[in-house]
Amino acid sequence: MINIKQFFKNTQLALAVLVLVMTASHAQTVSVPEGCTVVVAGIGGVLGTGPTGKVGDGGMVAMPDPGGGGTFTFNPPAGATTPSWTLKGDLSNSTTTPDNYNSPTQPADGLTANIITYNKKYRPTSTEQTNSSYARSKGQVEIIYNQSGSGSSITFDVFKTFTTALPIIVGPTCLKPNTQYTYSVDQIVSDNANDAIGFDSYYWSGIPNSIISSSSFYVSADTSSITFTTGDLVTPITLQCCYGRLNPNTADGGVSTVAFPPGSHSTCVTKSLVGAPLAPEFISTTLTTLATLNAPLAPAACLPTGQNTFTITYPNPPSGFTYTWTAPNTGWTFSTSSASESTKLTVTTTKVANGNNNLGLLTLTISGSCEDTLFNYQINRNLVK
Repeated sequence: MINIKQFFKNTQLALAVLVLVMTASHAQTVSVPEGCTVVVAGIGGVLGTGPTGKVGDGGMVAMPDPGGGGTFTFNPPAGATTPSWTLKGDLSNSTTTPDNYNSPTQPADGLTANIITYNKKYRPTSTEQTNSSYARSKGQVEIIYNQSGSGSSITFDVFKTFTTALPIIVGPTCLKPNTQYTYSVDQIVSDNANDAIGFDSYYWSGIPNSIISSSSFYVSADTSSITFTTGDLVTPITLQCCYGRLNPNTADGGVSTVAFPPGSHSTCVTKSLVGAPLAPEFISTTLTTLATLNAPLAPAACLPTGQNTFTITYPNPPSGFTYTWTAPNTGWTFSTSSASESTKLTVTTTKVANGNNNLGLLTLTISGSCEDTLFNYQINRNLVK
């Protein structure tokens, strides 16, 4: 008859031995070179800069770019065979000429390997134009060895640190209500998708929570771009994007995020977004069908026949803009007055060629932090004097 207690005891002992063996097989570490920093130790690793810093399985190493790297040293267990090294992502064993960017060099078998930051996928139309050696995307190192006839391996990630030549945020400066916008940055930390090692992180901030939580908000697969739709009311936004999970190399910033308040990241770019000028709402006592003047594509406003002046007022215009009126090929003259509370325009339509009854197209150009916005208004005449 089976002793149930003894059976479970033996089973627990066997599992404990198995866990111990598995843990020991992955407790090996790699000493990193000077200039590199172990930020996440991994199994058995030691935090710190090289050569005292050691990274274990599942750890993370910060490597400066460009020009970072050096000799990594595997610390083998007793009885281990000569290890082999495999590099993925923006890493290589040695430098090569620019036309060989897609073929990084793999290290030879041995206890040491020279591993450098390396631009595996050169994109000449990107910010890499300034320096083709920029290799900001992550890399991954796998070391395979045998111990006591059993195959073992450790894997760790290498993330880049950098502060210069940061790509700008690309997208419109001006926001209109209920309009969809996309903002993106150069994909400097998300190259090499085919290596299947994941991407480094982009951190977006400054977007109001009401937009982030809406169904119209989404991000690209690598989080290098965001898309959202504004609401009925547009307020200024300072949009920020930061690059790199271990950038700076003092802590792991985590996976990509989108949030309203900015995080603690320091390698960032910003873009100021403002509300675009909207069609003005005018007040006038001298133009009939004035409501039509408030819509650029509406029927024309009318001025009584024989009247040679009219005045319109734009109450409460947004600050920070310049308002310029023109009426091409009409001969009309203008006198304006502006104050913080209104923009007032008086138009004299007298033209010798056809008396006081000429019509014309009135154009308002609003200039400021956005691109110039034009509004056209047709001014006609009543048929009855």
